[in-house]
Amino acid sequence: MLAERVFALPDVEERPTTVSAPGARAIWLKDAVAKGPADAFLAHREIGHFHPWDGSMHLALPPELVSPAISAGWAEVHPVARAGGAPGNMVMIFGPRDGCEVDVVFDLVLASYRRAGGRES
Repeated sequence: MLAERVFALPDVEERPTTVSAPGARAIWLKDAVAKGPADAFLAHREIGHFHPWDGSMHLALPPELVSPAISAGWAEVHPVARAGGAPGNMVMIFGPRDGCEVDVVFDLVLASYRRAGGRES
């Protein structure tokens, strides 16, 4: 349900990830709209990807949302970012368990999508 909503967003492409395990479904922005800062992307134009094993995802979250998302229990800093190998806004988002949680996680993805497209408002 979440992935279908995300991949229905304008200018989003579903592609294999270039930075995760095989089978992860990556969220890519089309070339013409990928105008955000470098830390709005995990790599190339990939803003995040869904893990097939548990519904969690890695996401380049807008920096101002990292602390609130972690405090609320929706996210944790990506292990590579925690080790200093990636920007601190790279997070793991826990897989939603019901429709209400899908809505919250979709809003986080939407914020990342807007930032990556240079539309932070």
